[in-house]
Amino acid sequence: MKDQSGTHHKLLEEISLLKRRIQEMEQSESEKRASLERLSAGIAHELKNPLNIILQGIAYIQSSVKDKTLIDACDRIKKSAIRADMVIENFLSFSQQVHPSFGGDDMNFFLHRNPSKKEGAHDD
Repeated sequence: MKDQSGTHHKLLEEISLLKRRIQEMEQSESEKRASLERLSAGIAHELKNPLNIILQGIAYIQSSVKDKTLIDACDRIKKSAIRADMVIENFLSFSQQVHPSFGGDDMNFFLHRNPSKKEGAHDD
C-alpha cells in the first residue's frame, strides 16, 4: 500500500509539472503570436499608406488627362496597387487568425463521451 501511495504521489507531481510546462508553452506561443500580429500590422500600415497615395495620384492623373495611352497605363497601375492592397489584407487576416485552445475540461468531454451513442440521442 505504501509503495502505491508513493507512486501515486510521484505521478501527481509529474502531472503537475507537465501542466506547468504546457502553460508555459502556451504563454510563449501566445506572446509569439501577439508579436507577429503587431509586426504584421506595422508592416501593413507602412505599405498601405504609400499605396493609398499612389491610388490618389492615379485618380488625379486620370481625371486630368485626355491621352488614352496614359489613361490605360494609369488603369494598369491602379489594378496593381489594388492587388497589392488585397495581398496585404490577406496577410493581415492570416496573421490574426484565432487558433483553437483546449483546456482540461475540453479534453475530458472527448475522453468521457460515449461514441456508441448518436448525437442528440436520449437515454430512456
